[in-house]
Amino acid sequence: MFLSYEFGRPYMMAPGVPADRLAAMRKAFMDTMKDPKLIADAAKSRLEVNPVAPEHLARLVTRAYQLLPAVVQRITSLQAPVGKLAKVKFKTVRATLGKRSKKGGFAITTASGKRESIKLHPRRSKVKIGGKKAKAKALKPGMNCTIAYLGNKTIAKSVTCD
Repeated sequence: MFLSYEFGRPYMMAPGVPADRLAAMRKAFMDTMKDPKLIADAAKSRLEVNPVAPEHLARLVTRAYQLLPAVVQRITSLQAPVGKLAKVKFKTVRATLGKRSKKGGFAITTASGKRESIKLHPRRSKVKIGGKKAKAKALKPGMNCTIAYLGNKTIAKSVTCD
């Protein structure tokens, strides 16, 4: 059930690869993971280099395939969703953007005069200004917008401004 956490992003070869080639590939991979230039480049990109020994991964695969079918069935049943998934319904309001928050969201005043706040997510919030796709940074206080969101203090699905 938790093998994917230990596996990370494994490299695999097809079954039947000659033992000498397999050993050479494993050694080359582990040598690469220890290369100071690779580690420095990864650090610049804020990536973590944390290799798992190929022999350890091979043991994990062997153990996984030795599990009793009943255990596999039980794990599969525990991962199944319970009940029906609820469809999320966004509310859409016409609002004027107010003060920008320190985290990039906005206070809003709806057309009915209600004051709330929205959060903006760099990838999940879709922003359009004047019918054209825009970045959240382009939004300014005072803009009149149509906002789709779940409610006060939630991430906006979309912000479409005049």
